[in-house]
Amino acid sequence: MIKMPRRKQGAQGIAATAAYEAQLAEWCQDVIRLHRDMNLKIGVQEWNYIIEGEGSITKGEFEACEKLISACRKNGKLPISICADDNGRPSTNEEYIDDTSVRIKIPEAAAKPKLVAAAGAKTKRSLSW
Repeated sequence: MIKMPRRKQGAQGIAATAAYEAQLAEWCQDVIRLHRDMNLKIGVQEWNYIIEGEGSITKGEFEACEKLISACRKNGKLPISICADDNGRPSTNEEYIDDTSVRIKIPEAAAKPKLVAAAGAKTKRSLSW
């Protein structure tokens, strides 16, 4: 069983921090051991289901587990390669635009009056209380 480390609420003393770090190191080793036994790469979200299956977390703790896995990957306690790339949802209705597309040029004469008007606008405002 993989027991996810948990902190108590409030300020953490030195002993509590040391105990948490020890639990975290053991948890990371358990996750690495599980990863070695699997034949496939899974994403962070799939790790939630595996750890839930081990009886360590509930569905309500998925977000905390994802954050813990990501933090451990960032600080080097878990290897980066432990999770597959998350491709997320694929894009749909993408439009390909090439260099042969028509480009609309705004004539300089049409743009100049707008620039002059913007430059002459008052920028200071007075507040009346």
